[in-house]
Amino acid sequence: MFGFRGNRKYRKSASKIGVLIHRQILDALVSHEQLFKAPEEVAFTSGYLKSFFWSVLNRQGCNNMTLQHELLRDTCNKISPEKLWGISERGIALADPLAASYKAGCSNAYELGVTAGLNDSEEAAIYKATPINLTRYLLGKALHGPAFIKDDAVQFTTNPVPADENLDSKS
Repeated sequence: MFGFRGNRKYRKSASKIGVLIHRQILDALVSHEQLFKAPEEVAFTSGYLKSFFWSVLNRQGCNNMTLQHELLRDTCNKISPEKLWGISERGIALADPLAASYKAGCSNAYELGVTAGLNDSEEAAIYKATPINLTRYLLGKALHGPAFIKDDAVQFTTNPVPADENLDSKS
């Protein structure tokens, strides 16, 4: 019985995570209709999703990687049936130097996505901040948070979308 209740708790958390991710993608779509065309966008998004999910669920006590993978897949399919999960899977392949689909630069984008997802999860847990780095990356803006202080971190901006100055006031 405990396992079932635990899964329900994690599924509820996954639904909340899904709302946060969906909001970020919709915010990016408002300004930029051509999302996920660049391989770096796909790799970044994949790294972000995986690390954001892992961090939030681990913080709540879910360390079952199989369950986390299932929850991520289910959430992606609820946000955008088959499309977002495909992006997540394709991003991993693009970033893997041993995969036939590997693209130069995607490993860096994937790792940056992992860092951004962990940063957003941490900021949300500690300061109740709304996750924003997926949107910021997809719009070509500098990433926000302690992991991205200019002196300490390399800003990785392969996303060719020009930043719209008017959007800064919304973030």
